[in-house]
Amino acid sequence: MSVVAAGRESVFSGGDQGKDMGRVAGLRSLAVSFRYIDTLLGTVEDALGNPSPRNRAFCHCIPDIPAAERERLEEGIRALRERLKGEMDRLGISSHAGAVPASRAVRADLATIAITLEELTRKDWTDLGWTQEGAGDLRSVFAGLQEMVGDLLDTAGSSGCRSPPGNEWDKRGGRHTLHERGEENG
Repeated sequence: MSVVAAGRESVFSGGDQGKDMGRVAGLRSLAVSFRYIDTLLGTVEDALGNPSPRNRAFCHCIPDIPAAERERLEEGIRALRERLKGEMDRLGISSHAGAVPASRAVRADLATIAITLEELTRKDWTDLGWTQEGAGDLRSVFAGLQEMVGDLLDTAGSSGCRSPPGNEWDKRGGRHTLHERGEENG
């Protein structure tokens, strides 16, 4: 009996169901590790100085790698990634292993942003040296950003990916607060 993954016979064979389950777990472990390697390669590519490909607010790295070296690195990364894909194919590991729906990933990241903004809103900025007026200005900034994130969450929610009941988002983009749900703990 052999383990079949992604419609291909894998490099593993045997006749014991327990061993087969271990092999499947091994393939899953490889898939997770290969995904992590691919993620790190993406981070390296971002660091190679491609001018803010995603129009980010902050620079990840200061570009200091000479063009010739950057080109060699980019070629090496392409070759490494192609080899990784080839090995995945040979081992029967799908490129979709461990993938989540984009709608879920978008909502989760937007929810994290909304939570961060809510935490910034609740922070007592006067304890950190801001005047009352300055702290009020910051809260106005956070409120504006929360509204924008709320609109993005509404858009992401229209794709069919819905939060479970009891985890609704309000128009400002923040979770219903404990106070609004009657669970305020001071």
